[in-house]
Amino acid sequence: AHTAGDFAEYRAAWCTPLAQAFAGCEVHELPPNGQGIAALQALGMLQARLAELPASPDDAASLHWQIEATKLALADLYPHVADPAAMRVEASALLDAAYLRERAGSIDPLRARHPASGLGGGGTVYLCTADRDGRMVSLIQSNYEGFGSGIASCPAPAWRCKTAAGASACSRATPTKSARASSRSTPSFPASPRAAARR
Repeated sequence: AHTAGDFAEYRAAWCTPLAQAFAGCEVHELPPNGQGIAALQALGMLQARLAELPASPDDAASLHWQIEATKLALADLYPHVADPAAMRVEASALLDAAYLRERAGSIDPLRARHPASGLGGGGTVYLCTADRDGRMVSLIQSNYEGFGSGIASCPAPAWRCKTAAGASACSRATPTKSARASSRSTPSFPASPRAAARR
């Protein structure tokens, strides 16, 4: 938690705004730890495919492009943008023209997609906690981005699961008593597209 001394010792930093060209204009935003870089990323992606954009920015197809570019930018922002002293990816890398062209290339003009960051991969998250009575919980999960293994319990009585590709993922045999109890008590969550792709 912050203390009064933390605020007393803080000094404002003078920074140079970030810039991104778009449609003959230059747009400026404050650098991280602000989130304006996401807007510049989205504009950079749209600039890379400017010839494909509808003439009207309010056209439904144009809005689709804007939304998909923003989703891609936010997928980079959440894992990578923070206090500059703690960032592992430079702001300049997020605005690199070649990188933004690559990201823009993943936009489907006819279909919405579930985006993931284009920088870095998955990883492992570890959580632990304890209370005053000594009770402890420890959790480690090595599918960080999806935060789940993609394995769901099979609901009785159907006892039939589907993978993301539509194939049967489990036996159609009648579940045992313990399995039926497990399927009732364990919530099922759909696998994230990225998790399904890794499998």
